[in-house]
Amino acid sequence: MLYYLIGYPGVGKHTIGKAMVAQAGGLHERLVLVDNHYVNNPIFGLLDVDGIKPLPPEVWAQVAKVSDAVTTTIRELSPPGWSFIKTNYLADRPDERAGFEGVAELARARDSVFLPVSLRCRPEEHVRRLGDPARAERLKWRDREGLGRLIQEKGHLEPDHPNLMDLDVTRLNPDEAAKLILARGQLLMAAAD
Repeated sequence: MLYYLIGYPGVGKHTIGKAMVAQAGGLHERLVLVDNHYVNNPIFGLLDVDGIKPLPPEVWAQVAKVSDAVTTTIRELSPPGWSFIKTNYLADRPDERAGFEGVAELARARDSVFLPVSLRCRPEEHVRRLGDPARAERLKWRDREGLGRLIQEKGHLEPDHPNLMDLDVTRLNPDEAAKLILARGQLLMAAAD
């Protein structure tokens, strides 16, 4: 399986991914969480990142190099029986749509079932989640005031994929959300056999 959790910063992608790994049990030979900060933080850790002030635009070219190395390793070196959870925020832009297609292609290259999951929550809950102190520790985006601007200016990619799962996590705790996603993954795996 390749699960792809997408949604705005602070919606709960990493937290739900951790819950999925904890719950996976015998569903997968091994389930590995590769969240966006797994990729970003080797670069972010070398900069003055507070989660609020803008990053220099040049940072993303360096992050892309790390991302390419991680993707190549998953494609070419990771054991074939392993499953992965990738997380990301994708803006509604052509280059980010291409990024989504790249993850779908990774699933095809690994002969994995692909389950993209679009996570959402209500604005007041979303703003609350951005204030979690653990976000600062992981060098995550925490700009509560900027959330509205991000939504208005960049939007959220609505991928066109037959397996897309749209999940409102406003009232779901991470364990409940993880259980629903893993159940959908089991159904897709059973259908693929």
